[in-house]
Amino acid sequence: MSGNHFYSNSAKQAWVRGLYPRIINNKFSNGSSGQNLLQVGENVSGGYATDAIVSDNTFHTASGAAALVISGSDNVSLSKLKFNIISPGSGVGVISVDNSNNLTVSDVNVPTAGAGYGLYVIGGTAHKIISGSFSGATSGIMLQNGSSATVGEAVKYFNNTYSGLSLSSFNDVVISGEYYDSQVTKTQDYGIDVGGSNGITLLNVYCHDNTVSPITSLAGSYERVRVKRGSNLLSGTFTVGNGTATATITNNNADSNMTVIVTPTNAAAAVMFGRVLSIADGTNFVMQYTANASGDATFAYKIV
Repeated sequence: MSGNHFYSNSAKQAWVRGLYPRIINNKFSNGSSGQNLLQVGENVSGGYATDAIVSDNTFHTASGAAALVISGSDNVSLSKLKFNIISPGSGVGVISVDNSNNLTVSDVNVPTAGAGYGLYVIGGTAHKIISGSFSGATSGIMLQNGSSATVGEAVKYFNNTYSGLSLSSFNDVVISGEYYDSQVTKTQDYGIDVGGSNGITLLNVYCHDNTVSPITSLAGSYERVRVKRGSNLLSGTFTVGNGTATATITNNNADSNMTVIVTPTNAAAAVMFGRVLSIADGTNFVMQYTANASGDATFAYKIV
C-alpha cells in the first residue's frame, strides 16, 4: 500500500500480514491514546508478514502505545521513517518488535518523548541496526532475550534518561555508534548498558558526556576494541624532550585496560625503548623510556 493517510480512533490503526507486503509513503495518525498506529504481522498462527518493506512513512501522535509493531515476522526492512509526538509509555517502544528474526533498520530517526524506548526488540536473531538516531527515551534502544545483532557506526543515541543502548540477556552483539548527551542539563546516565549479556564486541564506539559512565561493567564475556570515551581521538603524537625520559600524553580515552601502540617517527626516537608508566583513567597516560632523549624524540601512538 502506498500514498494513503490512515486516521482512526479504533484500537488497532492498521494491520498488515502475508508474504512480501510493501508499506511505502503513507501517513499514520490517530486521535486518542492507547492505539498502535501500524502493526506488521502478529505472533499467532498465520499472522506473519514475511519479507515486509516499511519505508518513507510518517507516524503522528501515539500516546501510551507503539507507533509501529513488528510481530512474528522475519526479514522485515524499516527505512526512512519519521515520527512526531510519540509517547509510548513505560516499557513500550516507539518501534516494538517481538518474536521476529533478521530485522533491518536504516535511516530511522526516533525523537521519543516519554518513558519508553525508541526501538524495543524482544527475542529473535540476526538483527541489523545500520543508521539513524534514537533520543529522548528511557533508553534509545533496548534489545532483550535474543541473540546476534549488529549495531552500526552510523547510529547516534543521545539525550535519553537512562542509556543510549541497553541490553538485557541479549548475546553476541557487535556494537558501534555514538552515545552521548548534548543537553545543558544532562540526563543520559550511561552510553551503553550491557545488562550481563555475553559475547559483546565494542567496535569503534564513541561514548562521551554521559552523566555516570560511558559503559556499565561487563558481567559476561566480551571483547572491547577501539572504544572512544571522550572528545579526544584514539590516536595522536607526543614528544620526549631532549635530555628527558618521560612524556605525559593528555587523552580522555585513557583507560587502565587499554593497550597503546607506539611508533617512533624520527631518528632520535628510533633508538629509544619505553613502556607505559602510569594511566589516569579519562585523563592521560605517561610513557617512560630507559634513557634520556638525545634531541627531541617524536612518536605516534594509537589506543586499542
